[in-house]
Amino acid sequence: MVRGRSLALVSGLTLACTIDNPAWDDPSAGSGEATDAGGSTTEAPAEDWWDPAWRVRRPLTITNPTDATLVDPPIAISLTPARFDYGGAAADGRDLRVVASDGALLDLEIERWMPAGDSALWIRAPELPPGETRVWLYWDNADAGPPALGDLWAAYAAVYHLSDDLAGGLTIADATGAHDGHASPTMGPASAASGRIGGALRFAGTDPEDALVGDFVVIDDGAIDSDAWTGLTLEAWIRHAAIGEHRIVCKSASTTPADHTFALGLHSPDADPNSDGTDLYFRLGVDDTAIREYQTEPGTLKSGDGAPWYHVAATWDGARVRVFVDGAPAPIRRGYAGDAFVDSFDQPGATLRDQTTRVTLANVNDSLASADEARFWIGELDELRLSPLAHSPAWIRVQHLSMRDQLVDYSAADEPYGG
Repeated sequence: MVRGRSLALVSGLTLACTIDNPAWDDPSAGSGEATDAGGSTTEAPAEDWWDPAWRVRRPLTITNPTDATLVDPPIAISLTPARFDYGGAAADGRDLRVVASDGALLDLEIERWMPAGDSALWIRAPELPPGETRVWLYWDNADAGPPALGDLWAAYAAVYHLSDDLAGGLTIADATGAHDGHASPTMGPASAASGRIGGALRFAGTDPEDALVGDFVVIDDGAIDSDAWTGLTLEAWIRHAAIGEHRIVCKSASTTPADHTFALGLHSPDADPNSDGTDLYFRLGVDDTAIREYQTEPGTLKSGDGAPWYHVAATWDGARVRVFVDGAPAPIRRGYAGDAFVDSFDQPGATLRDQTTRVTLANVNDSLASADEARFWIGELDELRLSPLAHSPAWIRVQHLSMRDQLVDYSAADEPYGG
């Protein structure tokens, strides 16, 4: 796998941010020139073609169904043989570019490139107002270098596509380049799974011979220091294949609630794995005060054989906690008390609770002392993200729709240059 700030090609392998990012300002905008990722400059043709070195383009229409204007949201681009003529593109997709209507070149990451199948790409829209926004997909340039990742994931502290090929090692890449992790030795090529977008990882739970050994990922390359975060968003695509209490993502020294900075997981207490007993829970500690746990209603999700994929998210904005399932607010209550289920709860604080423990995916942590402390995830995880701010309901809804392939219209015809 090749990854970096200037090389965004990843082969073989998935809320309101109001940051004004000058990285979106195209240096060629308004100059009558267009600049490709390799730095060459060409005169823009009269028909506003971005660069004649790219011989084919197609307009794509992104529809934001909310009433909010989103700044810098990542958008999934899904290419299939039915939508896209792979024969005209480079064998590894390196000549793909996405350009805004004003001529600005958009940051682009190729998560998975499969010319005979489904390819997963990501772009960042500089601004996504309500309604329709048009961008242009360009390709067919034999001399093009790979696209530029730029600051595509600037709204996040860590982004794990979980489409990693574990045949060559156990590294789990962070798309931001800052916080790679490593899968446990029990994982390998057989852990690869089809994801909600691109690839995913399958976690088989514990070794039947040793309840302390199982599948998980620890983030140990540039630890995620969240002590100064004034907000939080956790989100992921999940498919829960068994009953039990299992963690999606966690930052805690143990299963003891008082040790937690944050955790997102599921409770499935019922004996029937296909029952309606599963709830999503979110634990959060701020300002070194008491940790609180929030739970959705039992039956919010299904676990076991045939369980579907769900997009789940939890946010804290310094004042209130919210939880989302499939892009919509999910009613929550505090703990197991008799509180009524409501759309949000107050939890004021200045920053997240101080905690040096590393972030772990699919378990509590990597230093289990007894089997009672294990919370191995069983099932699949995809597109797991952490952000140091609370993304808005509109942002989360757009992310959910984007990764369900319901945001972009690909139906326009290809346009050959000069044609």
